[in-house]
Amino acid sequence: MVEGHQVHRVAVLHAKKLLQKKFKATSPNGRFTEGAKLIDNQPLRRVEAVGKNLFYFFGKSHVVHVHFGMSGQFKLEDPPGSAPSKNTRLRLEHKDVVGHLSAMTLKHGGVDLFETKRATLGPDPLRADADPERLWTGLRKAKKSIGEVLMDQALVAGIGNIWRAEILFLARVHPGLAAMNITRPQFESLWSTSVTLLKKGFQTGSVVTVTEEEAAKGLRRYVYNQSHCGRCQAGVRSYPDKNKRTVYFCPVCQKMPGISTPASAPVRVFNSRCTKAPELNPDGLPPIAKMTKAAMAEELEARGADPRGSKAVLAQRLNQVRAVPLPKSGTADVIEGMTTPAEAAKEKLLAGEGRNVEHVAEFDEETRRLLENASASRKRKAGRRESKQGGEGVQQPAEPQPKRRRQSQRVVQRSKR
Repeated sequence: MVEGHQVHRVAVLHAKKLLQKKFKATSPNGRFTEGAKLIDNQPLRRVEAVGKNLFYFFGKSHVVHVHFGMSGQFKLEDPPGSAPSKNTRLRLEHKDVVGHLSAMTLKHGGVDLFETKRATLGPDPLRADADPERLWTGLRKAKKSIGEVLMDQALVAGIGNIWRAEILFLARVHPGLAAMNITRPQFESLWSTSVTLLKKGFQTGSVVTVTEEEAAKGLRRYVYNQSHCGRCQAGVRSYPDKNKRTVYFCPVCQKMPGISTPASAPVRVFNSRCTKAPELNPDGLPPIAKMTKAAMAEELEARGADPRGSKAVLAQRLNQVRAVPLPKSGTADVIEGMTTPAEAAKEKLLAGEGRNVEHVAEFDEETRRLLENASASRKRKAGRRESKQGGEGVQQPAEPQPKRRRQSQRVVQRSKR
């Protein structure tokens, strides 16, 4: 499925190339005829991305909602453009550009269509208006695992299966951990990791979650679709979630907290004058001065910091870690370095990554030429290999041998007798 970072890339690309243009809008396969009529010859005023959803604002009141699903794509081509396919639900024609859209969801309506849909979605790490506290509140109420929460677009928008695996790994959280048991430090680590990774994916156009040094060795992701953990080399484990999507995790780096329950007995209530509710700061965290060394080490580890040292060292380190604000959501600080669709496609080709790993919805003329040249190059190489194998490995049929002379002479002599 097209994940959030790819949807935001399409929004930026189309804002640059399509805004303020009027199009001849048609529905080649007849599955968006009414919507095409409404936006025909209407200027495109605005493009918005929220999670995995795209919204195009035409004229004064028409909104088109797009969800690519598993295999949707929005191609931009030079005129006259290629012939529509059987999946082309919307074709936009302009003297400078032609667009072909295929998508799982394609709806039209007024501005309320945008507002209504956005209200059903959780905070999007790639939107500047994202409020992480909404996710924190949702976690406290969720009756599901953290792995399921990250895929629930109503709780957090834009994260798909690849990001889920890698975010949980880098935050060192087991996907099966109950969401309501996530601590505040774990939550902040999860949100920070989500923002950081999705921004990187938006900027580069690829899901590469490892460090530059690890990437230089050919590694792209730590646990998603990996047989061994990219960090500790332990065997990666997987299981299907309730929606039959594969969940990946490292049993060493993402340990599930063990809870042992001894034999129970009825509770004998006694009067207590010393039991107090734990004292917490306004941010929901315990005061460092009143924490044990073990509690400090646990929080530091949850935040990805070094949990080793004396209590005084841990207290100082925890103060510094807590003082670091959550990363700013949105794409404003990374949009300048955003790669083109062709550059992102070239990076995948050089890495040897197939286009079936991460579905890409963005497509332009430069990308088309790049992929066509790459395909032609592969065919030429395959042809040379076949030619070489035919010349070296295939045995030529032996020429028929003439009959032996002696044998023929014996036959003649016998006939004379």
